[in-house]
Amino acid sequence: MASELGVQTIQHTNGTDAMTIDSGGRVLQPALPRFSARDGATQTATGPAVMQFTATDVNVGNCFSTSTYRFTAPIAGDYYLFYTAMSNGANYLRTQFRKNGNTFIGTEMFNENEVYSRTSHAMIATLAANDYVEVIYDTQGNDQGPVHGSYRSFCGYLVG
Repeated sequence: MASELGVQTIQHTNGTDAMTIDSGGRVLQPALPRFSARDGATQTATGPAVMQFTATDVNVGNCFSTSTYRFTAPIAGDYYLFYTAMSNGANYLRTQFRKNGNTFIGTEMFNENEVYSRTSHAMIATLAANDYVEVIYDTQGNDQGPVHGSYRSFCGYLVG
């Protein structure tokens, strides 16, 4: 005969809730690192620069900084990351993820010379604790830039 274990909350030994199962059977992880950032000033640069995201709607674990515009991994693991941005007029826009200030990860996105065209990229990245990721844009040459101030977002969360 099978036995049942009826638990609503799983806690760490320090009493912090690690996982909750609601009445519908959904598993909730309240401390799972995650963020959703958006907005910033219209930006133009003569070379690669960090794209600004000045507001957050979600920032569990305070893993995104609206002053450095970085996501910092609080623990090692695989993270889903996504960004989208829009050019501020009829121009090209080159964007990419950058890890720890100098290593580009994923692919470079380069949108066409169209009015208010969008670019976006999603990936899963393996990060060590305290690695940080930024979105980089480049508006130098080839009629590139500027980046529109309002139509941009950057989000991510720990997958496992």
